[in-house]
Amino acid sequence: VGTPAKVINLAVAAGPADGTLKAAWKPVRGVRSYELEASPDPMTPTSWIYKGAVTKSKATVNSFVSGAKVWLRVRGIGAAGPGPWSDPAVKTVP
Repeated sequence: VGTPAKVINLAVAAGPADGTLKAAWKPVRGVRSYELEASPDPMTPTSWIYKGAVTKSKATVNSFVSGAKVWLRVRGIGAAGPGPWSDPAVKTVP
């Protein structure tokens, strides 16, 4: 089967509470779970922080500072390992 395809259509919106963001993306065939990472702005190759894994193509990510500009990215994990990271999406935390 190989590694999963790149996650596409990542959208980030304000979460249900202050300090949270909601992320959603197009499901990828053959994926068992998805990993999420976040980066403060400005984003650099070493600024990414692991924010957890989910089994559905959506997640609520928390523990952010309200008013901060945050970048998110996601990748699928399949039987053969992780796929490539999505293009990052940016949002100001409510």
